[in-house]
Amino acid sequence: MKRKKHRGGRALIWLILFVLVGGICYLSFQNGEVSKQMGNRLYEFLKARMGGYLHTDMDEKALTYIMRQFGRGLLFFTLGIVTTAAVNLSFPRINWFFKSVFIIIFLGVIACFTERMKVFIASRHYAPVEMAISFIAAMSGFVLMAILLAFFRMLLGSPKRKKYNY
Repeated sequence: MKRKKHRGGRALIWLILFVLVGGICYLSFQNGEVSKQMGNRLYEFLKARMGGYLHTDMDEKALTYIMRQFGRGLLFFTLGIVTTAAVNLSFPRINWFFKSVFIIIFLGVIACFTERMKVFIASRHYAPVEMAISFIAAMSGFVLMAILLAFFRMLLGSPKRKKYNY
């Protein structure tokens, strides 16, 4: 009976995960010009707020770079959190080590795939540093969520599992 109660929550977390991966792929696979146009509004907002501090073209490029990397980090951090939650809530009987290995591989594949595919997109390039930023941010989300889940399991106590005699 307990399984039926959690189906809606599990379906929702997986839906959020798929939408998040789709959004990351959508943003990653745009050509460079479209990608720049999307970031223009935020850039103009930040430039208006920091106008007195931006003295050179190099300052503006630095702001653009920081803005893009922060956005990338935030998306992949969120991906790490949501992936960890989805896998742990959906497969409670699987050993934590195997779930962790799966999550780490999944996050690595998404970070690598979204960056490596940019070589096939006009005005985009492959940057190993950006792939590393994506992976580190995703792993940070994974670690945070794993610690939170372990804390809540300790706090609430782990559920009693049936022992099967075969």
